[in-house]
Amino acid sequence: MKKTILKCGVNGMLWGSFACLLFSILLSLRLNTGEFCFVLPALAADYGNGMTAGILQILAFLWLGGMCGAAYAIGNSTNLALWRQAAGYLCALTAGLGPVSFLGRWYEHLFVGIFSYLIFLGSISALLYLIGWINLRNDIVKIRNAIQADKEGLQ
Repeated sequence: MKKTILKCGVNGMLWGSFACLLFSILLSLRLNTGEFCFVLPALAADYGNGMTAGILQILAFLWLGGMCGAAYAIGNSTNLALWRQAAGYLCALTAGLGPVSFLGRWYEHLFVGIFSYLIFLGSISALLYLIGWINLRNDIVKIRNAIQADKEGLQ
């Protein structure tokens, strides 16, 4: 179980680094200044320079990706009771959103912070559900192909 969580967490960190790059590209397109902007300008202004803000942003995305991977592994674990799966899933995602909420200053406005948390939690859960559904569909196709191959081999 722990090995699976660690493996999914490392895989999630890789996806988190991809999400960080994608975020930077979308941010640059949104700002429309003609330059590549790696971090939010407000984050760079808060921490004094772009390098510190960039490192913090990368670490936040890596942490979020790793915790999403761990949440995925916990949510798909058949060894745990349903309530333990749900509690572990929510705790992992909440822990993953911690650095994001701090860097995004969600604590300054309670309503916006709670709403942002729920939006992120719902979006990540929908994405993880879609990934699980695709994996399950691929496993079913493999099982059907194996059954078909056995039937053809017997005849």
